[in-house]
Amino acid sequence: MLRPMIQADAAAIQQLNAHDLGYDFPLPSVDEKLAEILSDTKHHLLLVYQESEAGVVGYVHGELYETLYAPTMVNVLALVVSKDYEKRGIGKTLLTGLETEAAKRGIQGIRLNSGASRTAAHQFYHHMGYRMDKDQKRFIKFIG
Repeated sequence: MLRPMIQADAAAIQQLNAHDLGYDFPLPSVDEKLAEILSDTKHHLLLVYQESEAGVVGYVHGELYETLYAPTMVNVLALVVSKDYEKRGIGKTLLTGLETEAAKRGIQGIRLNSGASRTAAHQFYHHMGYRMDKDQKRFIKFIG
């Protein structure tokens, strides 16, 4: 079942991040960030996929991507399905749900980045109609 994300999903989100994405961010931090993000409905689109017997087994997080050089889009910040539930159409349901929500808001496109080693994800995105438009490197600097 596809539904909007709620605060009570924080623990499931933290587990998916740690076990399936490789980002072991502590639960109190996930809980705090989720509260902030859920209060910003203009800029964030959050959906979860919930299996009745297993709880939340996947989620997608999109953020409004507004620039001075392209139409407004949604930037996918996370799309994850538990490894135990892969190949069941959940990723497709999540991404299609995000596209539907974006279209309702008059948003013209979806963009996403995917790590070079995630080749299965790349095949999935191609299958969903996404095309790679450039290679890029990510640079990051933590401050403070």
